[in-house]
Amino acid sequence: MSNIFLSEHESNAYGLKIGRAHFNRLDVGLLKREIVSGEYDALRVKINAENVMCSAQLEQLGFPFFYAGSVINYSISSNKLNYQGFPNEKISFELFDGSEEKEALVKDIITKSCIEDPVGFYKTPYLNRLISKQLEAQYLADYYSQFKTPDKPLFFVKEGDVYMGLVCYILDGDTADSPLAAIYPKMRNRGALKHIKIERFNFALKKDYQYTVNGARIDNLASQHVFEGVGMKKKGIDHIFHILPFLSKAKNKVVIKIASQGQTNKLIIEELRKRTSGLHERFTRVVKITDEVRGGHVNYEIRFPVLESDLALCVVKIVDAMGVLALVSYHGFER
Repeated sequence: MSNIFLSEHESNAYGLKIGRAHFNRLDVGLLKREIVSGEYDALRVKINAENVMCSAQLEQLGFPFFYAGSVINYSISSNKLNYQGFPNEKISFELFDGSEEKEALVKDIITKSCIEDPVGFYKTPYLNRLISKQLEAQYLADYYSQFKTPDKPLFFVKEGDVYMGLVCYILDGDTADSPLAAIYPKMRNRGALKHIKIERFNFALKKDYQYTVNGARIDNLASQHVFEGVGMKKKGIDHIFHILPFLSKAKNKVVIKIASQGQTNKLIIEELRKRTSGLHERFTRVVKITDEVRGGHVNYEIRFPVLESDLALCVVKIVDAMGVLALVSYHGFER
């Protein structure tokens, strides 16, 4: 079974091949093989913080990567909730019925509530030229608007007759998780988040789910305060990294088929200079994929997933005569 799963919704939304993975222990060789075989452009990888060598291991991959934050994981047995009354008795919950009218409401709540910091690709170098906050928020809205099944229900949060937000659930085995709770900015600071947490426990108990779990970004002190205030316990921290192989995406592409190594290197340098005029090369990374290049000739693919007046990223793929990727080099340019 693969450690990486293709995130189809994100891939379709961003026009990139996006993968996701979660590791307690990192097998660098296996991860590299899966990245290459899947031809991923970007991966969002969570690694248990107890793996103190994770950055060094990712460095061994050779692909460009960037730290993208950390998440504190919380868990509690559903019958151990610690609370005294609801913070706002006017708050109620309404199950999303899947209608077009309510689907539009789901998308409106998520788009307006999550626009400040949606997923995080928009903050990652090079990816930030391809993915914006608005695009990420739209992806979240489209993705969670499909939560209308028994194992993935969505509830609107209301104050009286006014819709103030929503909460989504993933029900699996004996565990209830809510990957997203979103409240309109103008409706915050009314006790909604704590009320959502309490209602989650009640929901889990009614449905006989033994555990409830959640995650909070390490810089989201408000969520951490609420989780711990209702009795949830920290169960570890995951570091998040964005790996950028860019093995599929090509804004511009040149293919050179030639047997002479020296002549090929000259042509590659000419292509780089021609397309990055006025920019300076800031880094080069070389990723060796196979131990040997087979056949009498090789194909050199020069790809520019990012090519702008002040920033460029070039990916040079060397494919042997058998059609197997043998080596990839990365060249980053800035003004």
